[in-house]
Amino acid sequence: MDDVMRMDSQFALARHLKGMCLPDKNQHEGAVECCDAALRIDPELESAHAGKGDCLQDMGRLAEAARCYGEAVRLEPDLETYHEMGECLWGTGDYAAAYCHADAHRLFPKDLTALASGAGCLIKTG
Repeated sequence: MDDVMRMDSQFALARHLKGMCLPDKNQHEGAVECCDAALRIDPELESAHAGKGDCLQDMGRLAEAARCYGEAVRLEPDLETYHEMGECLWGTGDYAAAYCHADAHRLFPKDLTALASGAGCLIKTG
């Protein structure tokens, strides 16, 4: 992967993919740095936003992860990313914001997880 990046220092996807290999080596900070490098090149690279969110979530930095997932969802609505964003917001205790599952359930009406998660948020917020 480093060879590809040396050939074209602007290749955002290669930087992102390198970063996604690092958590397996317990190098989450390095993975976040790779995602940031990819996003400096291509701020619209949805997978880099989601990948950075995954790394931050693994590190327990839930509010930051939720922001990354939110940007990924804005660029490309995806059920799994909505779910991860909702889990992070739930983990921070921001149940009203975690109700983002309501958006997921409107976009993916047949997904029971989105519906159940949205209901759980409504119960927590009264």
